[in-house]
Amino acid sequence: MKENHEVYIKQLTAGYPGKPGIIRQLTTRSLQPGTITALAGPNAAGKSTLLKSIAGLIPARGEIMIGQQNILHFPMLKKAKLISYMPQYLPFDISLSVVESLVASLKASPLDQISAKLPEVEKRAFDLLEEMDIMHLATEAVNRLSGGQRQLVSLAQAIIRVPEILLLDEPTSALDLQHQVTVMRWIKNYARRGKIILIVLHDINMALRWADEAILLHNGRVYLHDKPGAVFTKEALKEVYHVNADIEATASGHLQVIVKD
Repeated sequence: MKENHEVYIKQLTAGYPGKPGIIRQLTTRSLQPGTITALAGPNAAGKSTLLKSIAGLIPARGEIMIGQQNILHFPMLKKAKLISYMPQYLPFDISLSVVESLVASLKASPLDQISAKLPEVEKRAFDLLEEMDIMHLATEAVNRLSGGQRQLVSLAQAIIRVPEILLLDEPTSALDLQHQVTVMRWIKNYARRGKIILIVLHDINMALRWADEAILLHNGRVYLHDKPGAVFTKEALKEVYHVNADIEATASGHLQVIVKD
């Protein structure tokens, strides 16, 4: 994994009982270490399904290649050493404290010696909470947190084992503007450590601002995969989202989408 952990997806088909082909014959360009790739598309385009198939949470056929290895054939424990998935919603019925939930996430599948030693596990959890500036939530019960706070904790659970590939399903949807910027800056810094980030974003302006590449899904297939500015064009927004929009540069040089009707 350390020698070559670029990822590419080829001819991937995945779905659910009764809906077996949410994504069909999906192929991407390679996802490179150190980059954030935004995954966009209208509702039911297959964004969450793609993340879950990469994480091994639903059956899939095809190839999800890391280097020369197809991770669809990996056992879950081996996959868990490489990949972490943040779902769109954290369950409401978790009565553990925030730090206890992080310890549980780290110890759920022991990956190294630290995961067997409770004081070291707790230290890793507290260090992460401090790094993410949410230490004040450490002793709060997860089921008593606000939606935005649960999202921050869910992100912490996803990264506690320092995965090489981080899959994030709308990690900023319940956050206010300040916390959206804080989380995206933190994710950007995490990518710079040589990690691969695949993140579902409905906010196209956020994808244009923070992502290195973008994948636009349409009807379960890749419509475009390129730099964000080459993906979110007037023509693509018209065909995929059925909106008329202009793409303009801000004073800081970032592109933004302005919907006209």
